[in-house]
Amino acid sequence: MGMAEHSSTSSICDEDDSTKSQQNDLKTQQGESFNYDDILEHVGQLGQYQLRTFLWLCVPAFFPGMVVMSYTFTGAVPDYRCFVEGCDADYSVSSESNHFFTPWLNNTIPWKEDNTPDQCNRYNYTWTNLEESQQPNAPTDPTMIVGCDNWIYDTSLFQSTIVTEFDLTCENEWKETLASSVYMFGMLIGAATLGNIADRIGRKLAFSVNVVLLATLTTGLAFSPNFITFCVLRFLCGVTAIGHFLILFVWGVEAVGKKYRVMCGFIYQCVFTVGCAVLGLVAFYIRDWKNLQLVISVPMFALVSLYWVVPESIRWLIAKKRHSEARLLILQAAKMNRKTCQIT
Repeated sequence: MGMAEHSSTSSICDEDDSTKSQQNDLKTQQGESFNYDDILEHVGQLGQYQLRTFLWLCVPAFFPGMVVMSYTFTGAVPDYRCFVEGCDADYSVSSESNHFFTPWLNNTIPWKEDNTPDQCNRYNYTWTNLEESQQPNAPTDPTMIVGCDNWIYDTSLFQSTIVTEFDLTCENEWKETLASSVYMFGMLIGAATLGNIADRIGRKLAFSVNVVLLATLTTGLAFSPNFITFCVLRFLCGVTAIGHFLILFVWGVEAVGKKYRVMCGFIYQCVFTVGCAVLGLVAFYIRDWKNLQLVISVPMFALVSLYWVVPESIRWLIAKKRHSEARLLILQAAKMNRKTCQIT
């Protein structure tokens, strides 16, 4: 995503207290190209106009961090074990909210060497009642072991995740990693494509269209009917999430003079990191993956309003030879920064 540097127009921009010699230094003949950074030297590299653009774009910079890190919580793998028919069905009516560990597990599920119940196997024995399965000398035959077809999840840490939603357990555990990988692949595709699109159609339009897509896709994740749909949406989220940050990053950095570009880029990265940290706090109180996903995604629809708040990149307008629009924004910047500017 390139930054425009030159245009073909004549301009004079200077400070209120500048001398005639400073004005003459900036004069160019009609049709001679000029450097936009030279104009910023006199309009202001980080005046009120540039600062407003930069700060408004800090708001959307907050969300990509939350989107990237959300899978840490929505895709978390809780402890799980086999559902024991006749035992769990009766025990589920108990007043206990989490009955992952129960008195009858020793007689119904094999235990591993680390003193945890086997996650994928159970004894193939039919219990007539719950009390029978809790007897100290209940019959257990190590040769009568079968695989699980239903599972019970430990909800002490997470009320629900995509693992509990789609039963990504045992032989299907690899699917949890797949959902993470497709997101990263989507980021690769988005980084290679969306920057070029923003160069073609402009920062404002590209950002607005992309943020609508990102908000819609991340919201759609919470309503995924199956794992395949979830992975497809995750891939598209990766494409739009990286595009979201790249577009706003370049848009914001283009607005300021070269003296402040590194600082502004660094601050955007810091805001991104703050979004990651805040997500941890939000996830502490929202343990259901669907609700957490909606809390992250729904507020992003409000970012569309930035289309009417943040001006188009002047550098991009100059690069596309849209000089009349660039001229109006330069004059607006000069007025807001309390500078004088003449452009012919």
